Order: sequence, then C-alpha cells, then structure tokens
Amino acid sequence: MIFVRAFEPDETYDRTYASNGESRYGAYLAQYAHLFTDGHGLTEDAQHFAAAAWQITQEPTMTPAYVHTHGRVQAATVNWDDEERPAICVDLAVSSPPEAACLRHPWRRWTRDEHGSWTLPGDYRHRNAVTLLRLAVPLAEVPLPYAAYQDDQPHTDTAKQAVRAICTTLNAALVHVLAFDPLTGDTP
Repeated sequence: MIFVRAFEPDETYDRTYASNGESRYGAYLAQYAHLFTDGHGLTEDAQHFAAAAWQITQEPTMTPAYVHTHGRVQAATVNWDDEERPAICVDLAVSSPPEAACLRHPWRRWTRDEHGSWTLPGDYRHRNAVTLLRLAVPLAEVPLPYAAYQDDQPHTDTAKQAVRAICTTLNAALVHVLAFDPLTGDTP
C-alpha cells in the first residue's frame, strides 16, 4: 500500500527560524493565546485546545505554514456544527470535468504550479471551472492530549502533540483519496 501524507509538520523549519530560539510555532502560540479561551478563561477542553492549535498552524496565520500540505489540499480549517462539535474540514482539488456540471467548452480546469500543487487557473481572460471535495473529520475521532498551559500560554509541546494527532488522523482518512492522481492517472 502506498502511503501519501496529506499533512506533515515541518520541525526543521520550525526550529531553524524560531524567533524565540526554540520554536517558531511556539512563538505564534504565545501571540495567538487568545484563541485558547472559551468564555471562562483558558479552555480545558481538549478539542477546543486542539482546534486552536490547528488554526495557528495554517496560512494566513503562519506563512509559511507550520504544517505542509499535499498539493491537492486547498484548505484545512476548523468548523463547528450547531451542537458545538468541531471538525477539520479539508478542501481537496478534484478532477471533475466542467462537462459534469453541464458546462461546455471553453471552461478551464485545475492547473499545476512548479511544485506540483494544484492551483486555480489564474487567467481570467477565459472561463474557469474547478471542483472541490470537502471532507469533514470530527475532532472526536482524534486521540487528543489534555489542554496544557505554561505561564498562561498554550504549552508548545502539547499543542504540537495535538497537531501531530490531527495530522495522523487526517492522513489515514485521506490516504486512499490521494493515492491516485486524477490529472495524470498515476499513483504516487
């Protein structure tokens, strides 16, 4: 079985470019500590803690992002349902011809950049039509650590542990979807 990682934290970049000398992500955690409050102070809820930790790892908060993504991943955001249950919602570029939506020629599709990432056709002289697949993975499925703080700041190692647990769960959920490249028909 081929394993394709959709999400991978970049620990090397995190340490190398750390403004606080330890962790670039840790510095962002301190800067965005307000995301870890729940109306009663610092949250003790593991899912709320993990959701805030995940949100910080993504662009535009961290540029470049702490967590690298597969080229088909367009976004990975935390969304909450009406019952206040969080999920990581992953938007994937999928190859569906514009004709599937009854759109006829000359609609343009996904393109690839120099790194192989799927990108929107940037030329607006022509019509563009792309398809996204949104997958929602509940945080209740993720084995999360307990919320932890140090000096009223999110504990960096605990936040990283939560992020790694989310990455592991998302990678397992997406492995079969990403094992086939619909633009080329190849498996990685």
